[in-house]
This record gives sequence, C-alpha cells and structure tokens, in this order.
Amino acid sequence: MSHHDSAKPNEEWDHPKPRQGKEKRDAVWTLHEDGDFEAFTSRTSVVIVYFYRNSGSAALLRFLREYNKSAQELLQYKVLLATVECGEYQVPQYCTSDKINRFAYGFRGGQEKIAFPLDTLFNSNAIVASALHLALINTVPILQTAGERRNLEKRCRGHCDLIFAYLRTLGTLEHRTFLEVAHAHQSSFVFAITTYTAGTLGLPPSPHSEEEDQEKGVWVIHCQDKTVNQECVVSNYRGKMMLQQLLHFIHVLQLPLWHEVSEVPASEEFKTPYDQADLPWVLLLHDNSSAARVKILAPSLAQLLHGSVAIITVNLEGVSKELLATVGLNYHSITTPALAFIQRDQKSATTLLNDYDDALEWVKEQLFVMHQKEPQSKEEQGYLPVQVVEELQQDDEVVLGIMESSFPGVVQLAGPTPYNAILKNKKLAVIVFYLAWDPASNALLQHLSTVAPMLEEHNSQASLYSINCFDWPIVCDMQGISTYPVLRLYPYSRRNVTYRGPINYYHILKTILLVEQGTPVELANMRAVEDMLALKRDVHPASWFINAAVVGVFSEEKGASTFREVCHMLEGTELLGLHISQEAVNTYCTSEEGCVVVSKPGDLFQPWRTLEAPSLRSPAITSILSHATLDVMDQLDPERYSAVHVRTENMDEASFIQHLIIVFLPSHTFQSRPAMPQSIPGAPWSHSFRRNRKKPQNDFLTTISYLAAELSEPGFIFSWLTWDDPLAQQLGPMYGLFPELQTLVGLEVKEGAVHIFPQGNNTHASLKAWLIAVREGHSTPSVLLPKKMWEPRLPGFDYLRFMQQDQDHDAEDHLVLEMEADLTTKLHEGERSSSKELIHEEL
Repeated sequence: MSHHDSAKPNEEWDHPKPRQGKEKRDAVWTLHEDGDFEAFTSRTSVVIVYFYRNSGSAALLRFLREYNKSAQELLQYKVLLATVECGEYQVPQYCTSDKINRFAYGFRGGQEKIAFPLDTLFNSNAIVASALHLALINTVPILQTAGERRNLEKRCRGHCDLIFAYLRTLGTLEHRTFLEVAHAHQSSFVFAITTYTAGTLGLPPSPHSEEEDQEKGVWVIHCQDKTVNQECVVSNYRGKMMLQQLLHFIHVLQLPLWHEVSEVPASEEFKTPYDQADLPWVLLLHDNSSAARVKILAPSLAQLLHGSVAIITVNLEGVSKELLATVGLNYHSITTPALAFIQRDQKSATTLLNDYDDALEWVKEQLFVMHQKEPQSKEEQGYLPVQVVEELQQDDEVVLGIMESSFPGVVQLAGPTPYNAILKNKKLAVIVFYLAWDPASNALLQHLSTVAPMLEEHNSQASLYSINCFDWPIVCDMQGISTYPVLRLYPYSRRNVTYRGPINYYHILKTILLVEQGTPVELANMRAVEDMLALKRDVHPASWFINAAVVGVFSEEKGASTFREVCHMLEGTELLGLHISQEAVNTYCTSEEGCVVVSKPGDLFQPWRTLEAPSLRSPAITSILSHATLDVMDQLDPERYSAVHVRTENMDEASFIQHLIIVFLPSHTFQSRPAMPQSIPGAPWSHSFRRNRKKPQNDFLTTISYLAAELSEPGFIFSWLTWDDPLAQQLGPMYGLFPELQTLVGLEVKEGAVHIFPQGNNTHASLKAWLIAVREGHSTPSVLLPKKMWEPRLPGFDYLRFMQQDQDHDAEDHLVLEMEADLTTKLHEGERSSSKELIHEEL
C-alpha cells in the first residue's frame, strides 16, 4: 500500500486508512470504523468527506472517478478527501436520507463549514476549485459589486496590490487556475473574485472583449504605492486563463516596474532585469533634451502595462548605433522622443513610432496585433488527446459529428469539431449544455424543442443545438460550464449571451428573437421611435412577446455610450432601441443630455416613465431599467418573483433589503379577463390580456396600485393574489391571514419577516405611511418564517438561477434515484405525477 507525501503512515493515523486500489485511488481515504470520521476531520486544516450508499450505479462510479482524481491533485495543497459508505459505517448526523449521495461536506479545523451539492462537484476541476476556495475562504473573497471592490481597494492603499478576476461561473478550469495561483502567491498579493459584471464596473475593458467568449477577465489593481487619497491604477492581464501563463504573469509583476539604460559600453549588450522573462520590450528612446519628458511618462506607462511588457528608457547619447541594430533599430531613422516595440523571440521587425502623442494606445495596438498572431494550443482548438478520447468511450459509444437527438428540432453536437463549425457558420446558434440524467436539463430541452417549429413562424434563422457535458466535458469546461443546464446564444461575430430566465418556451423564444436582431435597435427617425414605444407589431419580431419598450434618446452619439453599454448587459431580456437627434431630445427629455423612455402600454398605473441621462450613471442602472419595464402591479408570477431577487450594485449604502408586497383579494375579484386579439397560443393568460385590460373594480387594489407607481423600486415589488389561487391558500395560513379577507402583506425576503397592514384604515395616506415604514425598516413584523420556507414555488420555475444558489433540491433528488437504482422509466412517471405539487409546494 502506497502513501502520499502529505499523509502520514497508518500507525500515525488512528483509524483512517488510504483506499487501496489502482489509478492513484490511495489518495482518497476510506473511513469505516468508529472514530474514523472524528479523527479524520481534525487531522489537517481542510478536509472533504462524501457520504454515500453504494449501489454500483454508473452515475456514482463516474463521480467517484472524478473524486479520486481530485484527491490526488489536492495533496500538494494539504487538502484531504475521504468517503464514508453509510451501509458499512454509520455517522449518525450525516448518514441520513436527506444527505447521503447528495452532498460532500467541507471541514476546516474540525468544524463543518459548507455542504457542496453534488451538481457543483461534477468534475475534477469543480472539486479542486471548491476545495481550494474552502482552504482560502479567508484569503480570496467573492465580491458581488463594484462598491465592495472599491472598499477593498481603499484598504489596500499603501499596503498591497490586488489581483481581481471576473469569472462568470465558479467551479470551472479558470476558477481552479486562479485559485491555484492565489494559493501560491497569497503572501505577495491580495486576490479576489467576482461572478457579476456589476463587480467590474469602473475597470478598463478586457483586452479580449471583442472575442466571442467574454466569460472572464483579470486585472491588477496597483494600490501598494498609493496614499489613502490617491486612486489605485489598474492594468490588464492579457494572457489566457491557463496556469503556466498566469503564473508567469504573476512572476513578472514582481520584477522592477521599469528600467533605465543611460550608458552602455560599445562592447556590451543590453542587460535588463527582464532578460529571462518572456516579455516584449517597449523602448522609450530619448536624447538629453527629451529625457525629462520620457522619465515623467515611464513610471505611469509602466504601471498601466505592468506584466504585459518591459518598459525600458534608453538614452541614445549613451548607446552605440551597433547596439541599437541588435534590436532591429536604425539610429538614423529615430526622431526623439520615440517608442520601439520589440518581440525579442520573434523574427518580426521592430516597430518604431517617432514623436508620439498617445504612447499607451499605441502599445496596446502592438500587443493586440501580437496576440492575434499567436497560434492556439491544441487544447484551445478543442484537440482531444488519444487517451482522453479513449476515456470518454469507456462507458458510452461516442461518435464524432452531429448525432440524432430525442428532442425534435434540437441537433445534438458530439465534440469540439461540430461545435466550432456551427459557431463559424450560423447566424445565431442556440446551445444547451446539459446532463442526460438531470431533470432540469430534460425540461429545458423539451421547451427548446417546442420553440423549434415556432422560429420559422417568426422568420428567425436561429439554429438549436445541445451538448451532453458528460460525453464532452472538454467542450463544457472550455465554455465555463459547471452547473446544468446552461442555455447560451451565440450570435455570429458578437459576444455570446447566457439565458437566465425561467425554463419556459415562451420566454426562451422571446430571448432568441431579441438576441438575433441585436441590441440596441437603431431607430432611424421619430416615426420609428413612436412605433417602438407603441409596441407596434412590425417594429420587432419579439414585439408579440414584449410588454415594454425601452428607447434611449440622445442628441449626439457621444452621449449614448453609457446606454449602449447598458444595452449589452441587458441583451436578450428587454426590447431596447436607440435614436440620436436633437428633435427627439426636445420632445421626450427635460435634460439636454438626453434620456431613456420606458413605455408600457398595458400598465394602467404607470404606462410611461422617463429616466433622465444623469440617472444612467448610477451603478445600479441595469436593475433600475429592468425594474422600470415591469408593470407596477400584477399577479404574482415567476417574472415578478424573480424581479424581487435583484442585487443593488450601489454598495455605498449601508444595507439593501428586498421586499415583496402582496395584496390578497377575495376570490373572483376578476370575474373576466379580456383576451387580446390574436393572442399567442399557449402564452400565459397574464400576458395575453395585459395590453387590453381595464382598471380593477376594487378600490383597495386601485389605491395600492397608484402607490406602487409612486414607491416601487428595484427590490420593492408589488403583486396581487386572489384567495381562489392555490398559492394564496397555502401562503395565507403561514402568514396568519384569514381566508377571503382583503389584506396587504409586506414580506422581507432575506429574513422571512411578514408585515401585515392593520385592518380598518385603508386611506391613501395611511397605506403610504405603512409601506414606507416597511421599506425603511421601521415596521415591526407580525410573523417570522423559518429560513428558506417562505419562497413560492411557481410555474416556469427558474432552475438556472436557483440551482446556482443551491436552493433547488429537485435535481439532486433525481441524481440520488439514479445512483441508487436504474429508475429511468419511473423517473419520467415521477416528473409527470409531481408537476402539480411542484407549483404550489408547501412554503
């Protein structure tokens, strides 16, 4: 039996013994006797234990294979992995039906710190990344907003430099790579991560922002040499998110910021601190008369490009013509001050710029050209080594190319070759990354299959595809896929868009049509602006599915830059238009800078809203715009429920409390719901009647609706329910409400605090005062609900969001079933029989 370096021999470990077997399986410890578990969790700083019942299923074997591989790779970080087979060894608090085969548990210092759901530990990259983040939990924070990042920058001023990464998804190869580098260099830099684009606000765009896959970015925020009153300087990492490249970059950051060459004897060569670093050189060439100008420029230019180039100042009066010739420079062609860009290991000619105006932009252009010429590695091209192909084919027969799909209209892709081909040839490729045994994946594929025949009706050229991430993990890893399913849209020659809405064909079709046309829609004249604001049918293919239009109106293109950026962030979620003319600004705006007009023809209480240009500079503008497109009062449905779960990006505020305001109404308050002419087959009734409905014949609801138009804001959403709705019937008793009684309730989302408006004083003034008190935290709750027990389970459940937040256990339930036995047919029956229960599960 072999022993690894970080583990002690058996006699030094009381009970746990390394697993015997082939293929490095001795890295995973098997706990099987009384006391093993307690001894193991205290043996080293960080350990992970997986509790399971062995059924011999393929799904379990696949997971254990990845778990074993990860254990071996984690030894160098002194992180140990173990398993407990609950059929042989019972650990009472963990060997329960709600825990076995569901989670791996992480321990620090002998104390449980986190339960990793199995769907977040699908492959070795996800397992290693999760384990490293547990090990670095106090060292590498996950930030959500630009405000949090700026606070960290303030603390770093005069003390440290910050390496900051944007990773759209955790548990990926990129996440693992970043944490491995952080583990190695945590004593030299502060490392932090964000998964939200809001966390990158204020940072320069990534050098790869024009590429199709903008899923990641790394910045160096230089704060160590700044005083408390100075702003930190930000530079970009321009390499790929690969371990060797990122390690090299971190190493280069620790070299001198810039180097001065003032005098070199004729017999010597250039000698710099960067001679062993694989970096292009940027020479700032000067004579004595231009030396002062160059030496002022050099430090700031070097910091903005630190890690990407070596900045070297060269006094031409102290070096020979022959020395300059060794780096490809002709002394007689230089007019000082000048810049030279030198790729030292390339045969390409040195690039020279005399008497420059914008040195930074010129160097960035040279770097861009250099990186464009770099050949991709075989891994980046989707190359699969023979041994990887053989491993993929051990359990399943994998055929390269396009395969038949069990979901009509959705073409299954097998491997990187067809995947890369469709991205190059299709106007819009819509791809589902999925797992065959995952019920949410199958639900999404079914809805996508429903969308397929509808695309032609709407003149769409989108093509629908799927990739099984178990068969082709290399493709999914390269795309940063770690939770399932993920629906991603790839418009040709534009950035991709990840769908984040509910699993519902109606919402998916709307997103496809919005993305296909591009964002924002350029409106040529005032008539086009009026038509879009009126949501006329011929304005946009998605106008059938849209209840609101957002149009930016500006007098000149320069003023529209912020709005264009916001449009890119909201692409696929809203109908967005842009018009540039002074006439439109005079017509729609009060600010000379321009404005954004939100039109909601079906909203009886706020059909029109104008956001003046200064408000676009708010860090929370995407949340504000998304909220502005919602009707201020409507039935509680998935769209309104998910609208509550916004995150404020303005973290300078002391707190941000999210509320859901619900009006409970007597049954049959709405006796008739007028249908919209030519309504969309299968669309929810709430959509079908929105544009043609009348004011409710209920004074209480009308009063609150007008208050909603006045008070509603991101995170403070108004909705109604009637008592004949099963959801109201389940919520009522939990909130302590009497059936059929007209009641106003304010629910504080995070704490589950229920505020109930006192009966008997339904005046506009009293209702407004109570709502403001609830929003500002000055109201005493009537009921405090158990944690995570208040959330309504609604049709079109948003799996994509809730799976990432570990709030959905249904997918894990089905994974347990597959691990315990082959219950494929029973699984499908279970999905059908439980669908109604899922909608209104007890809160």
